[in-house]
Amino acid sequence: MKRGWLLPALCLALPAQAADFELGPVSGALNTRVSFGAAMRVQERDNRLVGKLNVPGQQDLCVEDDCQSAQGNAAPNQRLVDARGSFSGVNEDNGNLNYDRGDLSAAIFQIRPKLEVVWEDWQFQASGLLFHDVVNSGFDETHNDTRFQPRHTRRSGAVEDLYASGHRLGNLFVARSFALGDHELLVKVGNQVLNWGEANVVQFNTLAEISPLDAPVLGMPGSEPSQLQLAVPLAVASITLTEELALEALYQLQWRGAKLPAAGSLLSFSDIAGRGDYAITGFGNYSEDPEGQFSPAGLVSLVSQSTRTLHIPDESFGAPRDDGQYGLRLNYLADWLNNGTELAFHYLHYHSRYPLLSGYAADASCTRDSPGGGFAGALLACQGFNASFNPLGLEPLPVDSAQLFLDYPEDIDLYGISFNTNLGDWALSGEYAFRPNQPLQVLQSDVLFAVLGPAFPAQDIPIGAATLSDPNLLAMLPAPLLPAVQNLQSALTSMLPAGALFTLPGEDNAAPDFLSRYRGKSIGAGDYVPGYERQKVSQMTLTGIRNFVDNPVGASQILWVIEGAALLVHDMPDRGELYFEGAGDRTHPSAGADGTGTPDGQPDTRHVNPTQMRSGFGDDLAYGYRSLLRLTYNELPGNITLYPTFLWLHDLKGISPAPIINFIEGRKVLVSSLTAEFENDWTAGVSYQMFTGGGTHHRLRDRDNVSLFVACVF
Repeated sequence: MKRGWLLPALCLALPAQAADFELGPVSGALNTRVSFGAAMRVQERDNRLVGKLNVPGQQDLCVEDDCQSAQGNAAPNQRLVDARGSFSGVNEDNGNLNYDRGDLSAAIFQIRPKLEVVWEDWQFQASGLLFHDVVNSGFDETHNDTRFQPRHTRRSGAVEDLYASGHRLGNLFVARSFALGDHELLVKVGNQVLNWGEANVVQFNTLAEISPLDAPVLGMPGSEPSQLQLAVPLAVASITLTEELALEALYQLQWRGAKLPAAGSLLSFSDIAGRGDYAITGFGNYSEDPEGQFSPAGLVSLVSQSTRTLHIPDESFGAPRDDGQYGLRLNYLADWLNNGTELAFHYLHYHSRYPLLSGYAADASCTRDSPGGGFAGALLACQGFNASFNPLGLEPLPVDSAQLFLDYPEDIDLYGISFNTNLGDWALSGEYAFRPNQPLQVLQSDVLFAVLGPAFPAQDIPIGAATLSDPNLLAMLPAPLLPAVQNLQSALTSMLPAGALFTLPGEDNAAPDFLSRYRGKSIGAGDYVPGYERQKVSQMTLTGIRNFVDNPVGASQILWVIEGAALLVHDMPDRGELYFEGAGDRTHPSAGADGTGTPDGQPDTRHVNPTQMRSGFGDDLAYGYRSLLRLTYNELPGNITLYPTFLWLHDLKGISPAPIINFIEGRKVLVSSLTAEFENDWTAGVSYQMFTGGGTHHRLRDRDNVSLFVACVF
């Protein structure tokens, strides 16, 4: 931490003012903001939010039998259901496990240079960000489940580049204004941030879709709100048509996606998005296994050696094309409406900034090549099955051949209208955004079941030792398979009671998905399975802003921003037809192995799903509000200005479907901060971030943290 002296030394050694310059007809300014910030987790971990095998004392919960039974024994699955922790946490909890209460979660230096140059009617601007986090660079991630990995492993370079040690290109554009008769045309080409609409605090699914969010930078202590959005390559032309009308047109030169919370960072809630590189199938019963070392336990190990690890390609795999993104905005000043109201009409055609989980279906189970079905046909088709003692065997359960990836759907249309006006002491604004073809994430576990389907037999296959001694079967076997079958018979005899059977479940019993039924299309081996459905989605946002000069707390002024928003999915499919991704822990809405969701309530261990999922889905209606209160205290001793600020987020109803993560019913977030501005362009601040409400649907509810920063501008 001795590097912490670098910032004050650097700031004191440099002039406090921006470097203004003139070179003949060229004028410009160069300024640089340097900051150092640190953050600490201050809340204990809630074990309900981590994977079941990551809960202390539960590492060996499923070692003996994978918490499953191929013989109808309900006890192993019930052991999993009753255990503490999250079914889906194995793919979501790295950020929770990497930082204990009292641990530093960041200690980061940022340097933000900005250059502006003007020559006659030309303007050039360039800006960027360099950052280095002494905590998260070279970071060793923590793994509670050490069955297939050591206790600590080095974080990947791709994740570190995202938020620990790297850079961002900000603005890099040229602009020129032209006189066209009585009209003025402004053309701006290059990397830039362009904001449409009137939403201020609500961030997702608004009219401000052009420049995507940069979640890792926003989470860096010392960052400013202006860093929230990424600059994107655009060609923008704006022209004044009349005193009341102006038109703006844009064409995006290259696609840019949002930067999601880095996998394993404190505020991350996915180990896949944010540059994670693998996922574990199952529902908390399989260990983290980055190298694919797993093999099934118990009887299944006699016929299958498939792992439960799916490797995730990088984000470029599912990235959309660059072309085909454009938009228009018409601004109209209605001086006849409320003594002057600004109206704007928007259209944008774009590719998704946020990823959705899609996949390619697994290879077909070798049992599907059986000409006559049943055990005998499956045995022949699979050449004795895939076991350690059978080098000739084929895989009856190739679940690890499925592929999941982050998919960015193309060609989304956005129509919108916005306004701003004044009403007494209030500035009022609002917007309405409508997308007729908004991709919404299908429940991720249903996407998983859909891509795994071909890896299971077409129907149940019972297997028993007695079957293997059938003379008719033995007569059918080619000679090279006889040793493998004899070994299989011997193993079954030692593990199964006399006359007993175990079952390889068929697809419809093991992993019944809603997605293929909803689409009316069967899924074959290797098929592309889009993990989203396009829906008609509306969102409305209303904002009120007021300044209070006279107030009871002695502030020079108080700024209050109150903003409400509501999202509506028109004609969303009914539950039972299709389920959309919402928030929190998930299994699957099909019947559970514990009997939940079945007419008679009896356990059925052929189901991969341990227990029926009944809540946490995306809703058709969700709404909430945000409130920002900023106090200003000017001219304090030493010419210090203080800014106490309180940001309150409260989600009132519904869970907005992914990737629109605006609302989780009951969730509350409070960010309290105090910023001080000193002479000579120094700034310092402290902030406390509190998460509560929403139950286990709110995956960040145990990540309260405190941060501080110091910055100077020269």
